Amino acid sequence: MKKRYIVLSGLLAVTLAACSQEQPKNEENTQKTEQTSQPEGTVGSKSQASSQKKAEVVNKGDYYSIQGKYDEIVIANKHYPLSKDYNPGENPTAKAELLKLISAMQAAGYPISDHYSGFRSYETQTKLYQDYVNQDGKEAC
Repeated sequence: MKKRYIVLSGLLAVTLAACSQEQPKNEENTQKTEQTSQPEGTVGSKSQASSQKKAEVVNKGDYYSIQGKYDEIVIANKHYPLSKDYNPGENPTAKAELLKLISAMQAAGYPISDHYSGFRSYETQTKLYQDYVNQDGKEAC
């Protein structure tokens, strides 16, 4: 249950952070790499696999992103890390929508908590991770 809460909290934090990004239009100093979308397993047909496009990952300095259908999507994983200075804060619109979603899920009978974790600074996330390592060991984290 604790791991599920941590994973959900992390996903919500990334979602809120991604929703709060305002992007400058100047991309002169961006470093571009390519990431291909590849189907996993055997699901899908050959025509689906051949129609998938390559997504261009762009280094924006503090973060990496790709252009989504409607807006930029921030990429954060072990291959494309966020910088220690990345701090977009929490988007009030995204927060309001999340609270509506939680309320609707509770009304529908899902056992979900009112608590959520918004954006966490690098320092806060590092401290939380170290606390879990100290408590449960690195393997459990």
